Amino acid sequence: MEYFLLTCGEHTKRLRSPELARLAGLAPQKLLTKDLTTKLEAMNLVLLTADDTEQYADIITSPVYLVSNTIKELFEKYDKTLSFKALRIIHKNTQEQLLYWIIGVDECDCLSEQTEFLPMKILKKLVLKQENIGDKPIFKVGGISQQCLVVRLDVAESLLRRFTYGIELRQIKMEEEYISDAYITST
Repeated sequence: MEYFLLTCGEHTKRLRSPELARLAGLAPQKLLTKDLTTKLEAMNLVLLTADDTEQYADIITSPVYLVSNTIKELFEKYDKTLSFKALRIIHKNTQEQLLYWIIGVDECDCLSEQTEFLPMKILKKLVLKQENIGDKPIFKVGGISQQCLVVRLDVAESLLRRFTYGIELRQIKMEEEYISDAYITST
């Protein structure tokens, strides 16, 4: 099976410092597990003071992982166990309201020994073990400091068929074991 890292595209709109501080106060980490999401309020509000007209991406990764309503509805089709908490972003000057969702996903300990790190445990090359993933379509990679949201190939294809804005999908290497005669090699 193929898996992809789902992130915000490089050139999409980023929230500015005052908004980041308010968002960061909502959650103890960027990408939440289901248990942590259930502890949040049902509806959260963030007031933007900047006078922006540019469209925000369907995925916002910092300081909290947020998905647009379009992506939330798609994710719910693939995994009914995900948890979501609403976050309404309101532009102070225009009164425009944007609906995003704080997502809570399962954490999966599926790191391969082939995963490579830079100094200070910064991820260099992500490699996953298929047997530890099972049939999870959407999950958070456990055992690393970075917050990695991973989607299965069918979810990635569905995302690409939608009119989403500012998402980036990067294929993740999988640990493959070949059993031949009396030895096992990993690539």
